[in-house]
Amino acid sequence: MKTHFPTKKTSSRSKNPLSPKSPSSYTFDPIALKKSLTRDARALGIPMGSAEVFIDHTIKEVVKSLKSKSTPTESEVNRALIREMKKYSPDFVFYLQHRDQII
Repeated sequence: MKTHFPTKKTSSRSKNPLSPKSPSSYTFDPIALKKSLTRDARALGIPMGSAEVFIDHTIKEVVKSLKSKSTPTESEVNRALIREMKKYSPDFVFYLQHRDQII
């Protein structure tokens, strides 16, 4: 009898702007981030009208908060994103925080 243990998926999420392959290859791209967040909001069943509004506002605030950084790291982007997104959708924040984990 074979026992299967859950493992992390890496190949299907490699293009995700929130989880790059290696830290050195990370570049902050607001357009790719918006596409990724919109896709995730649709998958979670969040109404697209309100999702687009709070995603746009969140990305504007993240860009504004990272303006002083010449090259923001992935963790800085994630912290700024989660800090702003908490104002609009705690469920979406929970999903973002546990995105690559098996729940």
